[in-house]
Amino acid sequence: MEYFQTIWNFIHQNWLTILIGLLGFLMSIYLYFKGKRSRIPTYNIRTINLVQENINKIETVEILYSKKKIKNLSVSKIAFWNNGRETITSDDVASKNTVRLVIEENYIFLDANIIYRKNQANDFDIKISDDNKSIDISFEYFDFGEGIVIQVFHTGNHSANIYMKGSIRTVNKIHRKGNSHLSSLFQNFVVRMIMGKNNIYERKFPAYFIFVTGIVYLFLGLDWWVIKSRDNMEALLLSLAGATYIFLGYIMVWRKIPKGFDIFNEEF
Repeated sequence: MEYFQTIWNFIHQNWLTILIGLLGFLMSIYLYFKGKRSRIPTYNIRTINLVQENINKIETVEILYSKKKIKNLSVSKIAFWNNGRETITSDDVASKNTVRLVIEENYIFLDANIIYRKNQANDFDIKISDDNKSIDISFEYFDFGEGIVIQVFHTGNHSANIYMKGSIRTVNKIHRKGNSHLSSLFQNFVVRMIMGKNNIYERKFPAYFIFVTGIVYLFLGLDWWVIKSRDNMEALLLSLAGATYIFLGYIMVWRKIPKGFDIFNEEF
């Protein structure tokens, strides 16, 4: 306890110097990655289930899609973009392992169309395979922040049933964001409740205010807890409130898709 309190006293007395040093360190990391040129093909998926398989237990109900009987129907939005500073061209894609969406073995794709293009000159196009197990994605090129949003109807249940494959030069794998379905739902709930349904990712001031407030609360709580009394319940609650504010502020600010891809977050 004494060793911990000595460290905290040092931080408390030199907090401004430490903060400036930390901000400088973080800024140098940010500028390094911002200036680094690399290809980072990235995608994110949102899915909503329209018809569940158990509805077929009702004998008087039959679900058809394009005159075909199906047991399950879901719709997904797939945002695909270049998150790196290096242009990705069609020449960078391996001819024997093209960029494509793939669905798990027990499911098939039913229909797909591009609902958003960041830059028409990218010349994105999609095509469902004859066995309805994959969707080929072709393009001429796309730069940083450019890409498409695809809407897909399929017989899967959730986003985890779909993934993207393909080999691109200097890229280990196509990066997937937002793998956790629950975290995505929680993020959308927090942003909508605090910032408003029609203003997702637009009004940043409340988010930054909450984040900074959380830092202040956390600092004060730790200060009271270590300097005054370790058993101080008020200090502990203040620290927990600060951590919660920091978490909420981070969720509200964190962008999982590039600017302009708002259709991805809109209701189906």
